[in-house]
Amino acid sequence: VVNLWHGVPLKNIDPRSHSGFVLDEIGKIYSSLFYNYDYVNITGEKLRELHATRFASADEIYAGYPRNDVFYDKISGSDIEAETEVERDFVIYMPTWRMWESDTEARENFQRLEDAVDLDAINELFSEDLGFDFVLKPHPRTEIEGDYENITVLEGDKDVYPLLKQ
Repeated sequence: VVNLWHGVPLKNIDPRSHSGFVLDEIGKIYSSLFYNYDYVNITGEKLRELHATRFASADEIYAGYPRNDVFYDKISGSDIEAETEVERDFVIYMPTWRMWESDTEARENFQRLEDAVDLDAINELFSEDLGFDFVLKPHPRTEIEGDYENITVLEGDKDVYPLLKQ
């Protein structure tokens, strides 16, 4: 079994690193579900130490993320049209899930990206013709409440890869 982690493991996702009876029991269940693999995919040698602090010991496989192979190789079935067209070159911001809310209930539901990122300032910056557009792809559990004329907002649950590949 190979663990194909989907990004750089910046978050401490392992409940085994915390203590207390309930967390210890959760850690046992978590370990049996998520740490039952033989290999872990690591994108490069520089991330080896970071992965070691986040994942159970396993043999490493140094490879890219399989999902990114479509950028380098012709893969059957990867010719999917982008749901959103962007006419010019663009810079894209795709923030991961962050727990910036202090209220636990708010963190477990949807969050407003505007609470953490000054989208008004970005919108203002891109009101000038910089030669490229700004595209925002929020996490599926993040809401965008404002209307930003100079920001192309992709829906959080849409696949961004066809757009990135174009």
